[in-house]
Amino acid sequence: MKVEPEQALVRINPEYEDQLAGSIGLELAFSPTVSIQGADSIVEKLGYFPPFHYDRITAANMTKDQITLTIELSYASVLVPKSPDLEPSAEAPVIPEAPAKDVPRYAVTFTFLETKEHVLTPVETENIILQLDFRYEEADMVVDIDALSGLSGSFLCRGIRAEIKELNE
Repeated sequence: MKVEPEQALVRINPEYEDQLAGSIGLELAFSPTVSIQGADSIVEKLGYFPPFHYDRITAANMTKDQITLTIELSYASVLVPKSPDLEPSAEAPVIPEAPAKDVPRYAVTFTFLETKEHVLTPVETENIILQLDFRYEEADMVVDIDALSGLSGSFLCRGIRAEIKELNE
């Protein structure tokens, strides 16, 4: 098998040609470190790419073809134990009752480029994410925001940039 940006070559034994003809399909899998520019720096800083559960949208700027969201990570997102595959561990995080001064605070700013088909609720004073999902739909990326409160909905985009910033500095 050989994969290039514009094509994928799959070599099969001729005896399987009739069985496999017309049945091979390709699907783009969404991987933050491949699909989001800047995701590597987030993984480097936190040890994994956060799921953004229960994190707060602190700033939103929406134009016809670009959306920028700043999401402040909760203590749970920052303190989640990491597994070797950079996914959140199944272990429950140890969350301090009062914010500890030595726990770093981070915000991730997403810039969604060439956005279209916006179906979003208005931004409110309190915008807490329940789940933030990314997936491919043909050449576009679909962004779904499920919320506990505030901004929710979905839209399509052509590119995603992300930047992490430490808020304690």
